[in-house]
Parts: sequence; C-alpha cells; structure tokens
Amino acid sequence: MADGAGTTKGGPGAGGRPFNPWPAVVFVCLCVLALLFLAPTLGVLLSSLKSTREIAFGALWTIPGGLYLENFREVLAH
Repeated sequence: MADGAGTTKGGPGAGGRPFNPWPAVVFVCLCVLALLFLAPTLGVLLSSLKSTREIAFGALWTIPGGLYLENFREVLAH
C-alpha cells in the first residue's frame, strides 16, 4: 500500500525487505584479510628501498628518507 510520498510501506529496506547485515560483514572480513595478506608485501617493498644499515637498526616499517637503489642494481647485476 502506497502512502502520499509514493513509497511503499513495509520494512526499512528497498522494496520492503528487511536489512541483511551479512553482505557488509563479509565485505569487512574480506578487507581485513586483504590487508593481512598485503602487509608482508608492503614490508618487502619498503625494505627494498632501504640500505642494509637502516634495516639492521630495526626501521622496517618506516618510510625511507631517501631512495636506496643499490639493492636493485645488485640483484640485476647477477
């Protein structure tokens, strides 16, 4: 039955359907899992741009102050 505003009466969802939270829960869980899987990759990328000294002093998760590209030259030379 329609009211004066042209909407249908019923539940709060579209078309009178009740709100289903499971798609949102699944989406949040998948986002958390994606971040957990991407964290090691980000760590490797950050470490590849640092000198051995910076890594040895434990600055693993910091953004490097400058780009240290000697690591790439060494790998590509072999």
